[in-house]
Amino acid sequence: MLPDLYRLYDAGATFIAVNDSFKLFPSSTVLHFGDDRWWEWNKAVLPDFKGKFVTTSAPGQISTYADAGYLYFEKWQENGLVIYPPYPPPHEMHRRIAGNNSGHQAINLSLFMGAEEIVLVGFDMIPAPDGKMQWHNNHQTASDPMRYQEVMAPGIDGLAEPLYGLNKRIFNVSPTSTLKKFPFRKISSFGV
Repeated sequence: MLPDLYRLYDAGATFIAVNDSFKLFPSSTVLHFGDDRWWEWNKAVLPDFKGKFVTTSAPGQISTYADAGYLYFEKWQENGLVIYPPYPPPHEMHRRIAGNNSGHQAINLSLFMGAEEIVLVGFDMIPAPDGKMQWHNNHQTASDPMRYQEVMAPGIDGLAEPLYGLNKRIFNVSPTSTLKKFPFRKISSFGV
């Protein structure tokens, strides 16, 4: 899958890595995380990332993140979109995004960055055969599969109608995904 991502990158696509996914695609434009714990677990390897950092993490950490050059977005609501007319908003004070998980927030962030087409990579929202909810072993707390099914996936699927209402195109490239509101396409069908 990564060779196809590099082909898109070479064609000028912007990539928002969510949490540990920057390790799979270190050329990502932005690394977004929404959780102080994730930052604590990973801060030793974060200097290796050369893109921009964006977080919705707790306001108590804002000065720490600002000192490191991170952009802070206020998590404005649990579900839906924060819609900015025009895109992107004219002032930094309007940096607000919505979402009950980092992937949901990254979709909002893509709107803030002016995306017209969004491609979801790795948004399968189901446990692996071994029961793990993450592709890596770095989360030091267990993820609840029911939260994915009952909260996270419905929240992301709920973005389809407002995104289409804004004439945005959004596709899912994970064939086993439980997200059903976005058309499936192969990564190789995008780009050049």
